[in-house]
Amino acid sequence: MVSIRAQLQLTRNCPKIKTVNFPGLADQYRADFPILSQEVNGHPLVYLDNAASTQRPTAVIEELARYYREDHANVHRGLHTLSNRATALYEKARAAVAHYLNAKKAESIVFLRVVPLKGSTWSLKVGGVGTCAAVI
Repeated sequence: MVSIRAQLQLTRNCPKIKTVNFPGLADQYRADFPILSQEVNGHPLVYLDNAASTQRPTAVIEELARYYREDHANVHRGLHTLSNRATALYEKARAAVAHYLNAKKAESIVFLRVVPLKGSTWSLKVGGVGTCAAVI
């Protein structure tokens, strides 16, 4: 097993380079993320998450593809089969998040797609006390 090595140069003028090793930790999960199978500049890709994007594991990519192929429709806004299936999947996800967060009820979980600043303010106004917003 190859261990991942993250190197951080503290400042441009500082000759000291701090090396942090996480033996085996990244290797446990690397295979789950297809994007990490590539090399960049001759080294295995290391992607440190940030607020702008997140890499997806194969299971998520495959489920999203399946959803878009088979179930994609408006949630809570239709009477047809696809809308009913999409709504059921949405509610199942909300119940799973509520269980994971130990929320008293699934209805307290609100999924939001936040637009920076404007969306954050809106989510605070809409959510209220006791509401958990899962930002996607």
